[in-house]
Amino acid sequence: MDIKAPLKESQPRIPEPYATKVFYYSQTDALAHIARGKKWTWSEVRPDVIVGFVPTTNAMNIAGALGAYLSLYKEVHGSGSECPFPGTQGAWTAKHSDTSSYILARFEIHTALSAKTSGGVYNIANGDITSWQKKWPGITRWFELKGTNPAPSAQSPEEFYNSHRQQWNQMVKKYGLKKEKEEGFWFLHGCLKGEFDRYYDLTEARKSGFDETIDTVESYIKTFEKMRKAKHIP
Repeated sequence: MDIKAPLKESQPRIPEPYATKVFYYSQTDALAHIARGKKWTWSEVRPDVIVGFVPTTNAMNIAGALGAYLSLYKEVHGSGSECPFPGTQGAWTAKHSDTSSYILARFEIHTALSAKTSGGVYNIANGDITSWQKKWPGITRWFELKGTNPAPSAQSPEEFYNSHRQQWNQMVKKYGLKKEKEEGFWFLHGCLKGEFDRYYDLTEARKSGFDETIDTVESYIKTFEKMRKAKHIP
């Protein structure tokens, strides 16, 4: 299937055999069926990769896994160390649009309260088009690391974590962390391998009257600050 960015709500679903693996399709079909003849309506909100924090394990938690990885990387290699991007060269430059949990929540409230959005389908994202090349230096800087270009020899975050479990366990005790392991490396791995442009068209969200934005690197930093306050990272 030819995927062309910017991604719009009007673009067709992915074809079989992949479509049956996307549980969102079954969810929206079920809602559409249940809503027939009812007085209430519903809207479909489509975020891109969500950047946020919850105090419980969240399998699709890119910031959680990334925060744990970079915290451990700093502990092992030291403050000021170079930290190569642990993904592919194609993913390094591919354009995408992350979705802050703050922006997502604000937009969902907007759709729930606005008559304009009733029954609509909406993409939602931070508002900027980014890439790992753009955001990696800013993300790693918060951990006092120097983010650099992809390196063929770099371990994946999961491989690095697994090879330094002892150090992570020591960090849990040293800093009084509440979790011994951060789940979601498989999801982060996928985000570090995506080699095609997939940024969103936000025209429909803007037409609905929602114009809030947040800088993507800032959304990661705000999330890491919440993780630190909750003792999930040092």
